[in-house]
Amino acid sequence: MLSISIRSHIKFTPILVLVFLAFIVTACNYNKAPEGPYLAPQLSINDIKLIKVVGDLPTPPAEYEWTVYKGIAFLKPTFWREYKNNKIYITSPVPLTQTAQYATGISVRTIENIRIQNNIDAQTATMKLINIINKKITTKKLEFTKDFSKPIKVVRYRYLDTSNPKDAFIKHMHFLINNEESYIHIFDYKSPANNWDYQWKNRALLIFNNLNPVDIF
Repeated sequence: MLSISIRSHIKFTPILVLVFLAFIVTACNYNKAPEGPYLAPQLSINDIKLIKVVGDLPTPPAEYEWTVYKGIAFLKPTFWREYKNNKIYITSPVPLTQTAQYATGISVRTIENIRIQNNIDAQTATMKLINIINKKITTKKLEFTKDFSKPIKVVRYRYLDTSNPKDAFIKHMHFLINNEESYIHIFDYKSPANNWDYQWKNRALLIFNNLNPVDIF
C-alpha cells in the first residue's frame, strides 16, 4: 500500500531517487553496531592516585567536596566557582573580575625548587615573604604562629589590608613548608574585613582544620 501511495502522488526524478537512496544508506549505517570491542579511556598514573587519595579521605560535610591541587587536599564549598592553572587555584562564591580579583574566596599556590632558584631553604623563604607583607604601610598583622617541630613545618599568618579603605579585607595565610623537598604550599582565605568573623566561624575554620598534604603534584 505504501509503494502504491507514493507512486500515485509523487513523480520520481533522478535527483529524488538519489536523495531517497542516500537516506536509506544513512539510516542503515546509523543503526549498525560499532565494530570491535569498546575501549574505555585510559587513566593516567596521576588520575589513579587522585581517585585513591579522594577515596581515602573522610566523607566531606554537607555542601562541601574534596578538591586536590598541587599536593594539598582541602574542602571546597560545592556551589563555589573554581579557576585554576599551573600556578594558582582560586575558588570563590562569585565570578572573578577581569583582573582575577575576588572579595571572598580561597587561593592555593605552590612554590617549588626554592633552594635551586633562591639559594635559601623553604622556611627562610616563607619568613621573607611574610616580612614583605608586614612592611607595607597599609598592612596590620593580626596573628602569627608557627610550628617547626615536624618535617612539614607550619606557619599561620593573618593580616588586615587597608590599601583601599572602602574595600578593606582580611587574609589568613596557612603555609605548609618542606625544607627537604624545597617547596611551600600557600593556602589562604580572604574576606571583607566587615564580614570576617562570620566567614571565619562558619566556613574558613572548618576548611583550615581539614587541610591534608597528599602525594600528588
